[in-house]
Amino acid sequence: NSPRSPNKAGRDRTGSRADPILPTAGESMEPTIKATELLLVDRASTRPADGIYVLRLEGNLLVKRLQCLPGGQIKVSSDNPAYEPFIVRMDDGADFAILGRVVLALGLRHL
Repeated sequence: NSPRSPNKAGRDRTGSRADPILPTAGESMEPTIKATELLLVDRASTRPADGIYVLRLEGNLLVKRLQCLPGGQIKVSSDNPAYEPFIVRMDDGADFAILGRVVLALGLRHL
């Protein structure tokens, strides 16, 4: 899944950035996250850890599951088995950044 576009989050009364809610598109994280769901993202969680994150990779925004591996490697995978996992290294100079951890997926449906 990939967020359609990052919404500019407002500021709360303390002046800190609020966690954004992002719409998703695509099927790579199904069945965990469906293409029409909204994601609440904790932008303070940018250190690699096991979990589901919003990433920037080569200019694209992605929602993927991360798994930390020895040697500074991170396995990036989709929950949909049709998509192959891949490995990134935090120190290889690639355009890769962890933008935040997905903490909630909100399903929407038309009434």
